[in-house]
Amino acid sequence: MYRRWFFGGKILRKQQRKNQMRKDPDREYMYSHYHLDWGEDWIRTPRYGFPLIKPTTLVPERMVPFDKIRKWRLEGACVEFHLADRRIDCAWLHPERYIDHLRKAACVATPDFSVLPRMERADVIHNVSRSLRLGRHFQSFGIEVLITAIWALPDTYDICFEALPRNAILLVSTVGSMNDVASRGILRDGLKALCERKSPKGLVIYGKMPNLDFDIPVVRHFERCNPTVDGGYQPELQFNSKEGWC
Repeated sequence: MYRRWFFGGKILRKQQRKNQMRKDPDREYMYSHYHLDWGEDWIRTPRYGFPLIKPTTLVPERMVPFDKIRKWRLEGACVEFHLADRRIDCAWLHPERYIDHLRKAACVATPDFSVLPRMERADVIHNVSRSLRLGRHFQSFGIEVLITAIWALPDTYDICFEALPRNAILLVSTVGSMNDVASRGILRDGLKALCERKSPKGLVIYGKMPNLDFDIPVVRHFERCNPTVDGGYQPELQFNSKEGWC
């Protein structure tokens, strides 16, 4: 009896909230922009309160950009968000519009919202939080989530790496990080710190493969060029089951 009453009360509160938002557009904007109704039962990190995401064990066969999910085949693919922030903000503001499409994919990467060297620390926390919260929200719909590791200078590592799981498969994008010496240095230093702190089981590299003077556990490499006929970027480096993790 108590459970029925509580469940019914929970539904009633949600309906009352919807009715209030219809009457108050400012309240509706606040809820849609900050997603205040997310994460009541999520497990969070102790310092910044980022939600923890259960890492996937899948290694994707293809990569499909978020802006192509209505055009390219999604079966067996990973949907990636390595696009300009203005092109993926719609996923943050209105994720319900894309859930049905994302469910067709093998997995979905957490969005790569910008983390830049000249950003204020508060903006770094905000974008890392958006990435993790959106990934955790996708996971609540039964979607496999491939966690994207993002960072900038070393003073962002404590923020960017806090919610990353240890011994997991992670996605690292080199798109836009190979253009100059400074960017390549940020990528190299971050990869080294990531491997030292989180000991990833495998890394899925998306973009050009960096030249490094240390080993990283690459399990698959996708070059961002020449999509296949049915859509998606094919891997350049395959996982070798005999030799284990590369």
